[in-house]
Amino acid sequence: MKLHPISDTGSQPSLDEQRIHMLSHELRTPLAVISGFAQLLKSELSQEQVDLITPILENADKLQRVISNVLEHEETGSDDSYPANCDVVKVVEEMVLKARPNAQHRGMSIHHVKSLAAGSAYTDVGLIQRALSQLLDNAIKFSDSGDIRIETRIGPDTITIEVSDEGIGLPEKTAQLFSPFVQGSTGLDRTHHGLGLGLSLAQKAAGRLSGSISLHNRFGGGTLARLTFRRFAHVSVRRVA
Repeated sequence: MKLHPISDTGSQPSLDEQRIHMLSHELRTPLAVISGFAQLLKSELSQEQVDLITPILENADKLQRVISNVLEHEETGSDDSYPANCDVVKVVEEMVLKARPNAQHRGMSIHHVKSLAAGSAYTDVGLIQRALSQLLDNAIKFSDSGDIRIETRIGPDTITIEVSDEGIGLPEKTAQLFSPFVQGSTGLDRTHHGLGLGLSLAQKAAGRLSGSISLHNRFGGGTLARLTFRRFAHVSVRRVA
C-alpha cells in the first residue's frame, strides 16, 4: 500500500499555466542577478553608499514577492496537501524571525505570544507558512508604526494564529478583500501598492488546511487577522496496484 498526498485533481498544467511558469523564470533570473550584485556591493561600500543601494534590494524583494504571488495564484487550483508531524509554535517563531527585519526597518516591532501548550501537530507546514507570510506582510505593509502581535493558541483539535497590528484598519466590505486582485484602496491615488493577491492566497492555503481566515477591526485602530485550522489533518490513502 502506498500513501499519496491529499488531492482532488491530477490534471496536467494548462498552456496558460506553462506560460506563467516560463514568464516567472524569465523575470526571476535577471532579478536574482540584480539582487546578488547589489548585495555584493553593499558589503564593500560606505554607509552613505549603502543607503543608496538599500532601495534597490528592497524593491527587488518586492518584485520577487509579486512574482511569487502571481505564480502561487496560478497554482492554487490544486488541492494537494502534504501533512507531516511538526511543532506549529516553532514554525510560527521562524516566520516571526524572518519578518522581523522588515518590520524593524519600518520602525515597528513584532512580538510572538506563544501557547503554553505543546505545539505538536500533523499538518502541512508549507501551507501554514504561505498563509502566515501573507498575513505578516499585510500587517507590516498597512502599518506605519506601532507593534505587531502574533499569538499562537493550541487547542485539542484546532490551532489558532492571530496577527494584530496598529495600522489603517479595514474597509467596510471585508469579504471582497479575499477576492484576487482586490485591495482596500483602489484607483491611481491609492496609498498602498500591490496586486491584491495576498489575502486570496492566504485564504486558499487556509482552506487546504481545512481552516479559514477571518478579519476584524481592532478597537482603537488596526486589524486582527485570525487563521484557524485543523490540528491533525485527515490522511487520504489509496491502494496502488
